[in-house]
Order: sequence, then structure tokens, then C-alpha cells
Amino acid sequence: MGGITMKNLLLAFGMAVASLTGFHHTSAQAEVTECTEITTVPMSITAQGLYCLKGNLLTGISTGTAISIETNNVTIDMNGWRIGGLAGGDASTAIGISSLGRKNVTVRNGSIRGFAAAIQVSDASSSRHRYEDLVIDGAKSAGIIIAGTNHTIRNNQIWNTGDSSVLNGAAGILGSGGLLISSNIIGNTISGVLETSTSNGLRLSSGGLMNVIKDNTITNVIGSAADIGIILSNMSDTIIQGNRIINQEAVQGQVGISIGSSANIVCAENIVDGFNIALVGCNTNVDNITP
Repeated sequence: MGGITMKNLLLAFGMAVASLTGFHHTSAQAEVTECTEITTVPMSITAQGLYCLKGNLLTGISTGTAISIETNNVTIDMNGWRIGGLAGGDASTAIGISSLGRKNVTVRNGSIRGFAAAIQVSDASSSRHRYEDLVIDGAKSAGIIIAGTNHTIRNNQIWNTGDSSVLNGAAGILGSGGLLISSNIIGNTISGVLETSTSNGLRLSSGGLMNVIKDNTITNVIGSAADIGIILSNMSDTIIQGNRIINQEAVQGQVGISIGSSANIVCAENIVDGFNIALVGCNTNVDNITP
């Protein structure tokens, strides 16, 4: 293992496990009060500005969108509160928060539970979005669906994705709907992607280039068809660095990191354990730790 000792491996594994402690979201941010309060869902945002939650919001919709952002330059600070869609059921195709073809959208500091997908930005013309410090729990198909340019997905916790009765496949973070370009997916925890078909921790399959996937922790990706920690296809010039991808030894995953039909993909300093195959298709491998 290129001079890497078992002691160092165990230390790194302990750090990965430690990052999963604390299911409940906490934030050091001060509460935002000078804002337009969102008091009910479903709703559409059509005016630019700062919006916030001052309490939990629940909905039983099984189609449509809880919050649809229909203009540029919008920030939603959830102030640690929750948008809940579990009442929509396992057959829900509803979206928690959507923003298609918009620029400069930020959603931060709260929880989204249920829905088919918690966040959807599946449009190649979207740009400069930030999704950070969120807890996404129980999405039926995907935690975050992303496409476009110059996005940041950072410090989110995505738990227990899958179990839709009408949608096939599940992913914690899914690139879909168009190219993903010059975007950063950094410091997220994805734990528990369980689907009877395809299960992926992070899947970028619509093409793109110049993305950074760094310092994410992905655990317990379990599916009967293709259970893969990080999977890329039709991508180029992307860095996959410092990620921790771990399945239980009793439930071996298929592949830790899988690269297909891509070029100039650098895989460096990743830790992969509990998969039948650790790494496939990286164009450059540097200091990765595998069994």
C-alpha cells in the first residue's frame, strides 16, 4: 500500500466513522430574522431576495413541488427548521425544492424529509447555486439532483435514500438533466442508499467537466443490481480526492469508484473498503487506500 501502515488505515477509518455521528443537524449560524418568511407549502418564489423559515413546514403532496424557485438571486435560510414531505408516501414523485434554469440560488441550514427528491436543479442552464449545511433524510429516489455550471454542494448530510414504490434506482447526489461543469461537491456525508435496483452514493452520468469531488463520506450503498459508491460517465478533467467510501464487509458493494467513458479523471487519496472492486477506470491513481 505504498508505505501506508495498517495503523494509519485504521485511524483514517475511525475518522470516517466519527464524521457520521450526530444525526441531528446543528449550525453555528445566527438566526436570520430580516427576511421574507415562508409560512406555508406548496409555494412559488417569484421575487428575488432573502427568504427564511421560522418553523417546520409539512405537506402531504405526492406530485408537484413544495417550494418552486422561479427567479434568480434567491436565498432560502431554513434557520434549522424542516420541510417535511413524508406524508406523500412511497409512491410520491414530488420535489422538495426545485430551481430550473435559474442563477445564484442558495439553500442552507435546515432539513428536508421525504419527497422523491429533496432538491432538483436538473437543468444545464442553471448556474452558481449553493446547497450547504442541509440534512436530507428519506428521499425516495435522490437527495440532490444537479446540472449546470459553477455549483457548490457542501457539508450536507444525506441519509436513507431509496425505497420508492414507483421510481427505479436511487442516489444520494445525482447529476441528471444536462452537463455538470466547474462544480464542487465537497464534505458531504451520504449514508444508506438502499434500492432493489441500482444504488449509488454519488452518480454523475449526464456528462461534464472540471468538477471536484472531495472529502465526502459515503457508506452503506446497497442494491441488488449495481451498488457503486461514486460513478462517473461521459465526464472529463475531474478530480476525485480524499473521499471515504465504506460498506460493511458482510454486505459487499460492487465497485467503490467506477469511471466509464471518461477522460482525465484523477483519483487521489481516497479510502475504499467493503467493495468487491475498489477502483475502476481512473486515468490517474495517486495514494488511494484499498484492501
